[in-house]
Amino acid sequence: MGAFNGLVHCAGIPSIVPLRGLTDEMYEQVQKINTQAGLHLAKLFSRKGMYNGGRCSIVFISSVYGLVGSASSVAYVVSKVAIVGLTKALSMEFAPKNIRVNCVAPGFVKTSLGERYTSFLDDAYSERVGAMHPLGWGEPRDISCAIAFLLSDAAKWITGTVLSVDGGFTAQ
Repeated sequence: MGAFNGLVHCAGIPSIVPLRGLTDEMYEQVQKINTQAGLHLAKLFSRKGMYNGGRCSIVFISSVYGLVGSASSVAYVVSKVAIVGLTKALSMEFAPKNIRVNCVAPGFVKTSLGERYTSFLDDAYSERVGAMHPLGWGEPRDISCAIAFLLSDAAKWITGTVLSVDGGFTAQ
């Protein structure tokens, strides 16, 4: 196997639990999958010989909840805020190696994870969540196109950036 040109960390689990019900085990599981896995992958990727010597790119997936708060989701929000911080820190650390590090922060997307989240909501709240996206819910392709752009040479001068792909959610 040859060297890699890019890495995308797109793993994540939700956690919809108020602080009073959040156990240490639940919190740690969310952090391990949503944050620590990306950190470990980036560490492996940055080793000499793992990435090609030219332009390389790492893209992390955060969430709009890495940029704004959300009730009853403290573990998830903390994990996604950590991804934003990881993006900023590694973009500076890896720049001398010519590795760009960026992040995509999706809003609500029509996926099984999005549907699982909204299944916990009553109809009125679910409608409010939809209304918070002026352009409506996203499609998986909206996110994959943003990732492809950040991995490409078209983004060769972009690093340390969080790209909100959220239908206007964070513009409000």
